[in-house]
Amino acid sequence: MIDESLRPSPDAEAILRTAGWSPDREVDTSGWVDMLRRDDNEVFPHAKAILKSFGGLRLEHEGFGGISSQGFQIDPASWYYERERISDIEEIIGHKVCPLGEAFGAAMLAVLDNEGVISEFEGSVVLLGNNWRAALDYLLLDRGTTIRLAEDYEPIDHSPLT
Repeated sequence: MIDESLRPSPDAEAILRTAGWSPDREVDTSGWVDMLRRDDNEVFPHAKAILKSFGGLRLEHEGFGGISSQGFQIDPASWYYERERISDIEEIIGHKVCPLGEAFGAAMLAVLDNEGVISEFEGSVVLLGNNWRAALDYLLLDRGTTIRLAEDYEPIDHSPLT
């Protein structure tokens, strides 16, 4: 059963169910977790819970015939052996980062140690939501606002992260 802190909004849940997700869904995370840890990534409980419930899901952008506002996939394999890049992001934003998958085609989708969710592409770091529910609302429904945390690997002074 899903951790209530990860439960999507009703509108987001309807889209996720169309993609094969349900609150009872549980995926074996051991392979992902082992590989992430082998590369010295911290896999905090919140990251593991997201992977357990949403791992393997792929939703395509409406423009490509999909059902979500933004395309994304929950599978961290693209970020294996990217520890240096992840360390750079952590240094820039002052939080530990655990990759979850991809968003917007090629951006890293990751969760932070404070449960915020970011995307990163070529040094541009954007906060998609302060929690998984808010990030899903943005990705699936284009609801909420994003906050740019860094550009070209340089932090933006008004960072909302604490």
